[in-house]
Amino acid sequence: MSDEELLAAILRWLEGGPEPVDRLVARAAAEGLIDAEGNLTLEDQLLAAVDGSDSVWITADRRAVAMSSVLDTGMTLTHRFTEAELVAGQVVAAPDLSVLDWDAPDGLDVAGGGRVELRFDEPAQPGRLVGPPGWLDGYSAGDLVSFRRDGGVVSIEAVDDVGDGGAELAALRVAATRFIGNGRGEEEPPVALDAMAADPSLFRSPVRPIGELLAEIGLERRGHEWGWAHETWNTRAEAYQKRVDRILRQYELEDCCRVALERVRNSWREAGLGGSVEEPQAVVEALGHSAVARAFLDLAHSPDMVAEFAEALAASTGRRAAPAYVLLGLAHRRTIDIEAAERAFEQAVRLDPDNALACGELASLLADRGDLDRAVALARRDTLDPTRIAWLTTARDRLAAVTPAVGRNEPCPCGSGRKYKRCHAGRPASSLAERAGFIFTRLAEFAEAAEHLWTHFALSLSAADSKAPDLLREISRYRQDPFLLDIALFEGGLAEDYLDERSPLLPDDEREFLDGVVAEPRRLWTVTDVSDGGALRLRDVVGGEVVEVVDRSPDVERSSGDLLLVRVAPLGSSSVLVGVPLTIPERLRAEAFELVESDPDANALASWYGDMMRSAVDGEAEANTAPFVDTLVLLGDLDDAVAALDAAFERSDEQRSWTAAVVVDDIERSGTIRILTDEVLVVECESEAHHEQLLDTVWELLDVDEIDLEAADVTMPDVATP
Repeated sequence: MSDEELLAAILRWLEGGPEPVDRLVARAAAEGLIDAEGNLTLEDQLLAAVDGSDSVWITADRRAVAMSSVLDTGMTLTHRFTEAELVAGQVVAAPDLSVLDWDAPDGLDVAGGGRVELRFDEPAQPGRLVGPPGWLDGYSAGDLVSFRRDGGVVSIEAVDDVGDGGAELAALRVAATRFIGNGRGEEEPPVALDAMAADPSLFRSPVRPIGELLAEIGLERRGHEWGWAHETWNTRAEAYQKRVDRILRQYELEDCCRVALERVRNSWREAGLGGSVEEPQAVVEALGHSAVARAFLDLAHSPDMVAEFAEALAASTGRRAAPAYVLLGLAHRRTIDIEAAERAFEQAVRLDPDNALACGELASLLADRGDLDRAVALARRDTLDPTRIAWLTTARDRLAAVTPAVGRNEPCPCGSGRKYKRCHAGRPASSLAERAGFIFTRLAEFAEAAEHLWTHFALSLSAADSKAPDLLREISRYRQDPFLLDIALFEGGLAEDYLDERSPLLPDDEREFLDGVVAEPRRLWTVTDVSDGGALRLRDVVGGEVVEVVDRSPDVERSSGDLLLVRVAPLGSSSVLVGVPLTIPERLRAEAFELVESDPDANALASWYGDMMRSAVDGEAEANTAPFVDTLVLLGDLDDAVAALDAAFERSDEQRSWTAAVVVDDIERSGTIRILTDEVLVVECESEAHHEQLLDTVWELLDVDEIDLEAADVTMPDVATP
């Protein structure tokens, strides 16, 4: 069923008056006008038909209203004529009369003869109502005139007295809050139409012009749009220009590149208006400037249309079309057709082996395929991103070092079962565990691309102190923060975006591994053992799962009892730490537990992280050293005490010292029991709650009590206890 047929049915059903949207959906489904097939819900299918029409309005309370029942049944609008309008014989429609012909694109009859229709002489000029010859004769500048529409006919007459418009003011204020605010402007038709649809009794008799009413409720007009006078707001044109300026800064385009970008945009606009691309070779040359192709794609919004534009340019410019193929490849990346993107970049490199943008983009895709030798060769020619060659070269050399030497006809060491020459010849045939670090490097490279800048900015804003005197400086502190990059990848969804885009290029084992990583939640883990070489034994605080991992975090020493907030993913028969392990200070552990239990989104996690970092700066010693608690215990028989402690705890390197793992509320801490003299031992732990539990255990084990130093005759050692 077409949208036109569905809309016709909806208008028939609305002849009796407004109807709830859900009732229309049920009726349309019952009559077979919409069905559950496809990606759209039943309601979305109905609304799609309505949205393409000016005939039906959906109110805030989800009622559908036939606009002819509102606009063509005595709607009365007023306007004050200007001298220029009377001279031209044309009336500027906005803001007072912009809804007069809303659902009548072919115009309306004028009482007394002729027709009035809306015309746009130039795209940038406001629309004007043009009537029959002499239709404005007899009026003077400043006259207040009513335009009454009824049954497809417009009647025009001067009015002296108008109503106060109290009901209209109230309805316009409610409608304006629906469409205007949060820094954005809007033209007046949606506001006026929403008010009328909500209450068809409005605007039945002359009141002040709509423009004056909108100003009275606190709106101001700039260009064609209205915004709240009490807040800072932007018109669409202003918002778009700010977006242009941001992208120019983002890609660091120099003056020549800005001129080139404007040349491409002008050509794009001409083609979009139905014209052909003039001087396509000049447009392609403009695309070849620096990152102009990337900047243009960001501004153009529609990657599908950009792809068509790029194909037309490529077809017109032959062997000089490399920049057009770069734009085509970038557009295919946005539409998640990565293999088509790869073909476009390959063609660009064939036509121009030194095209920096093509070389860099293709190098990144070849790295995903594992073709590191060619990726490195291309990266050397990527003058736009000089960092790419460094990480690609490092990855190639590291993987080559762990790849066994193998003959071309021998089985490939990757385990595929195929001969080396038909599998990994020319590429490192390393194991998944050996490639894990390289996988995460590629993820980071994807996440740090310019198109994801605003994901990082939003997280930096969440982490920043909103009360800082220099907020931009505060935000910049977090711009390159590794933990926020970790959040951007996983809670922020960039790792999923990477998988969606790059899956066709990845080996099966990498794709399956990353699927598992993305599905794995960030959890709290207690370090229960630390071995040589960075091997850690971890226990999940909530579920109790125990895993062993190798911690490759640079310059970080782990200790038994540390609490880590980190994602741990299975890797073959072992596990691996994913991203940045965050060590949680003792005083924040309960808060961290609540955070994890709440399943925070990216911004909530970034905000908590920012609070934690500020707490660490404000009291670094307190943030990194948990409160230390100790208690002296009076021994009975020394030999019996040693035997009991040996049986219950693990003796440390010191001759008369034992360590204990103490768990309270699923948080594990390390405690120590040390014999100070033949008569006294000390029980130590890093938190009050854990200390009390360990002390209870020792008292019960040794059947002893805490020392009352005033009553006991005990000789204490000279050295102070910790």
